[in-house]
Parts: sequence; C-alpha cells; structure tokens
Amino acid sequence: MNLSDLSNQISDTIVMETKLDNEKKEILSYAVETFILSITGTLLVVLTSYIFHVMIPALIATFFGGSLRRLSGGAHFNTPFKCLMSGAIIYTFIGFISEQAIRFELVQVKFGLPFILFCLITVGILAPVDSPGKPIRSKKLRRTLKILSIIFVLVVMVVLNFTQLNLLKVSSLLGITYQCITLFPIFNRKEVEL
Repeated sequence: MNLSDLSNQISDTIVMETKLDNEKKEILSYAVETFILSITGTLLVVLTSYIFHVMIPALIATFFGGSLRRLSGGAHFNTPFKCLMSGAIIYTFIGFISEQAIRFELVQVKFGLPFILFCLITVGILAPVDSPGKPIRSKKLRRTLKILSIIFVLVVMVVLNFTQLNLLKVSSLLGITYQCITLFPIFNRKEVEL
C-alpha cells in the first residue's frame, strides 16, 4: 500500500465517522499525507543523525530548513521516499558540519551575515517554488508566500542576533541555506529523478 492509499483510507474512516463532504475529505486526505510524511521524515532524521551522533544540530537544521520550506517550496524528488531519505542524509550532514565548525572554532562574530544575505536575496527572487504536483496558481498566494519567506529569514536573523548558542546559530543558518539552494532553477526543471 502506498502513502496516498494509506492517507485516503484514514480519511475515508474519519469521513464515515464525521460525515464530511468530498471536498473536505480531499483536504483531510492531503493533511493526513502531509502529517505522515512529516513524522516519517523527522524519524528518519532522528535515526540517521543519532547513528552519527549529531542529532541536536541535525534537528535544529531540520526545524529551521523545514519551516522555511513550508513557505518557499523547493526541489522535489519523484517519490516521497526519495525525498525523505535525501533530507535525512543532508540534514545529518549539516549536523556534522555544524559540530565541526564549532569544534574547530570557525564561527566568528559576523559568521551569519553572508548566509542571511544569501537567503534574503534567494527567497526575494526565487520564492515560492512550486512543483507540477502542487502548482501555485494564485498570484496573491504566491506574493504572500514570498513575503512570508522573507519575513521568516529576517526573524531568524533577529533571533540569532540575540543568542550566544553557536550550535543554534550554525545549524539553523546551514538549514535555511540548504533550503534556499533547493529554490534554484537547476533543481526545479522537473521533479528530480534518481
């Protein structure tokens, strides 16, 4: 049974219990599928990052990168499983890089400025990026997502300006930077196949 079938089956059960109409059933099915993917993705990040002893920085990067992804969109693989596996590997790698940057004292006072500027410019120009499976047709929604993406990066900048926790700074900056890289057209010509 694939993920779509599972989410439809769960939503069918809920619909029978609550007597929702077909339109609400479709929304519920999408929400169930998104929830399952989020939980599965988080568990994969926890598992892979735990194996490599970088769980905290990997989860920080996942939280910040994933939060920006909800607003900005980005590259998609041709199956959810490939997307989840690549995310787990990449966020674990980001966790490793974050710990090494701190270990070798590569974090300086102005460390985050180039990352923040890169992210602001990237989301300002490219966000939001949709996919063939989830096109954004509304100009108003597109503009709103762009503005929210920019605001998110600015909020991260403000939060990081007030924290002394280098692990939080490095992990979150690398998480949102990775997410911004997924916005580039080279990764969005069509759904990425592996």
